[in-house]
Amino acid sequence: MAFLRLAGFVGLPLGTATQILDSAPAERPAIADAEMGRVETLIWRARGAQRLLANARDCPHSHAAGGCPAMQQTLDRLFAEHDPSLLDPASVAAEADRAQRES
Repeated sequence: MAFLRLAGFVGLPLGTATQILDSAPAERPAIADAEMGRVETLIWRARGAQRLLANARDCPHSHAAGGCPAMQQTLDRLFAEHDPSLLDPASVAAEADRAQRES
């Protein structure tokens, strides 16, 4: 029970935690590796959010995204580190629509 409670606290899906507990030892590495890939993506996103927020907080320009060289460098690095499709106009429009619906 402690494993399930801690897994939930740190954000692991209940299904994954249960699957790990119920699986044979030989199956666990594949399950854990698949979940670690998802967690690495979450960590990357969280670190990116920290960098964006820190730049926005410290930016003296009137429009942080458009007129700030430090913000532009951060954006360029984040795009280079991740998925170039983030720059695809259709992807950008879809993300903007999603954000609008959630707000």
